[in-house]
Amino acid sequence: ISANTAALVSSPLFVALEKGYFKEEGLQVEVVPFTTGKNALEALIANKTDVSLNAEFPALNAFLKGGKVCTLGDIAREPFELIARKDRVSSFDKESLSGKKFGVPKGTTGDFFLQIFLTGKGLEPAGYEIIDLKPPYLAAALVRGDVDAITCAPPETHYAKVFLGDNFIATDSKGLYSEHFGLWTSE
Repeated sequence: ISANTAALVSSPLFVALEKGYFKEEGLQVEVVPFTTGKNALEALIANKTDVSLNAEFPALNAFLKGGKVCTLGDIAREPFELIARKDRVSSFDKESLSGKKFGVPKGTTGDFFLQIFLTGKGLEPAGYEIIDLKPPYLAAALVRGDVDAITCAPPETHYAKVFLGDNFIATDSKGLYSEHFGLWTSE
């Protein structure tokens, strides 16, 4: 199983391994770690794994590009957060977000949420910059000031808030978008 092993939403996989649930069903499971669900799904499509644990957006992108993927089931739903440095972004309105740099792994569910959010605020892609960052580097890039805001899921959201102290504002995707995290396989 290929999986984003840093994502908290992957926890049920490790609980099932630890509790022996796969063995009880006669399955030998090896976890192949990745830093994004997109990369985990790419391993599935390349026939390097039999199952991938990832969100629906990378799977939809792969399907639209001819990838033969199908879902085995939904495991969890998780909102994303947009976290910004308060010293650079005073609010989540068009004026405050215009011209800013946003850190997010491109082609991921976080990227999808960010695009929906910014479009909803009336921003065109030419009005901001996307910096492609792997999840483990998002919080550090925000704290260093390499980017003005990041969009991500736990645990990166927690790290960013802790390291920024009072210098952040945040909003989540509730009511706008919620990631569907599940198991995928190839046809």
